[in-house]
Amino acid sequence: MNYLSEILEQGEALLQLTHNYGNHYDPLEKLEELGKKYNYFIFTGMGSSLFSGYIACDYLCKYNIRCQAVESNELGKKVKTSLDDKTLIIAISQSGESPEVIDLCKRIEHQEQLVVVTNNVESELYHFGILQLELFAGEEKATASKTYTNTIAAMIYIASALSGKLQDMKGNISRNLIQCAGEMEKLFEDKEKITQMSDFMEACPYICIVGSGASYCSASHGQLVIEEAGKMFSTRYTTGQFIHGPIELIRDDFTVFIFDHDSRFSVEVDRIINNVDEYGGRVCLITNRDIAGRERVFVYKTDIHMPLYAPLAEIIPLELMIYEIGIRKGSHPGIIHRVKK
Repeated sequence: MNYLSEILEQGEALLQLTHNYGNHYDPLEKLEELGKKYNYFIFTGMGSSLFSGYIACDYLCKYNIRCQAVESNELGKKVKTSLDDKTLIIAISQSGESPEVIDLCKRIEHQEQLVVVTNNVESELYHFGILQLELFAGEEKATASKTYTNTIAAMIYIASALSGKLQDMKGNISRNLIQCAGEMEKLFEDKEKITQMSDFMEACPYICIVGSGASYCSASHGQLVIEEAGKMFSTRYTTGQFIHGPIELIRDDFTVFIFDHDSRFSVEVDRIINNVDEYGGRVCLITNRDIAGRERVFVYKTDIHMPLYAPLAEIIPLELMIYEIGIRKGSHPGIIHRVKK
């Protein structure tokens, strides 16, 4: 399976999930009623499944609802001490076969406190819990792309259900997701800009990736894309974290990739750009702001203007860039050899 074809299917897959979740999807409707029994929600998974939980928490925090995103391997070691009768766990695995997630689900004594989310209804995970929600992303064999974006969309619907506001918000969520699918398609078509960005980044030995708010999800998944699909070392930071430590490492081969679609963090993003440029590093910026490029600062301007939904589309340029660089290097981008999909 070609990684590029799966990347390009993300918009269509997102519309499929939106159609299902936006039109009386029974497990989602039941989740809203189930959520009334609990006052604390834990989202758990591994890799990009875990990262999607950051989006759900970002949503729920707006309504002062207690929640947390925790890696399944860590949670599994302490679930008996951290799970009271007012806590609901939402376990996420796109493949439905992640061993850490399966092991956690086996450790949960009261299955009525467990909801599972997966793309694979034939998986072991789908048999756990009181409710099972599907991702409707279709088959995926390479590094997560359409399952990743569909999980984010599902988390927005799921968080709305857990907040008790699904019926009020569902139409608005669906409209925003349809708009995001349109933004994805525009980014797919911008081949010249992707080539320019690949030219700028191709020689980088590693990439530090930065994002805050909902875009920390993009930074986290972006690290996975760079390492798993691109076979390059990467590490992720929030805008605040970057100032403490990494700034001391900047030199001529130091490269930073920044997601910038949340105005709350614009001042910090500008500081990072100026610091990296001043000390001789390189910056690739994905932004909705009018920022002038420089010799060592590449700017990719987007039309993305909803911070909560930004991770759905802002990841596209990174995925396409990593694919193009991988093809140039002959590294078979997106093909996974050492981890079970």
